[in-house]
Amino acid sequence: EFLNKGIGLDLSFFDKSESYSRYNRAFSNCCNVIENCNNTILSIVTAIIQIIMIGSVILWVDIYVFIAILVFIVINIAINNIVKKIDYDFNVELSRKNKQVNYLYTPQFIRDIKVNVIDKFIFGKKQEINNEILEVSKKQVKKTTKFRILLSVLSDLEYVLAALYFAFSVIIHLVAVADYFT
Repeated sequence: EFLNKGIGLDLSFFDKSESYSRYNRAFSNCCNVIENCNNTILSIVTAIIQIIMIGSVILWVDIYVFIAILVFIVINIAINNIVKKIDYDFNVELSRKNKQVNYLYTPQFIRDIKVNVIDKFIFGKKQEINNEILEVSKKQVKKTTKFRILLSVLSDLEYVLAALYFAFSVIIHLVAVADYFT
C-alpha cells in the first residue's frame, strides 16, 4: 500500500526537500507503526490493570498516598511527552542530514565526482555533514539526559516514599507487620 501511494505521487513531490524528507521518514517508520500500536495498546491495558490493582490497595490504606501517586504519574507523563517531542525534532533533523549524506552515494553523483575530479571537496563536505550529525546527536542527548535522569529519580523517589509510608504505618500500628511484607 505504501509503495502504491508512492508510485501515485507526482514526480515534483520528490523534488521538494520537505516533501521528500517526510516521505523518507514515513517510509522508514511504516513497518514499525503496527508494532508500535500493538505495544502502545498493550502498555495502556497493562497500566490500567496496574492502576486498578494498586489503586484499590492504596485507597484501602490511605487516599493521600493514592493522590501522591497520581501526581507522580501526571509528572511522568508530562516529562515523557517532552522527551518524545525532543526525540521527534531530533529525528526530523537527522532525516534531513541523512538525506544530504545519502545523496553523495547516488550513482549519478559519483559519476559527477569522477568526471570533475572533486573527490577531496566532496569528502570534506561529507565530513562536515557527519560533524553536523554528531553535533545534533550531542545536543539531543544533552536535552534528553536531564529529563531521563529526572524520570529515574522520580521513579525511585516514588518507591522510597511508598516504602517509608508503609513502614511508618507499621510503626503506628495502622498496618500489621505481616501485611507490610506481603
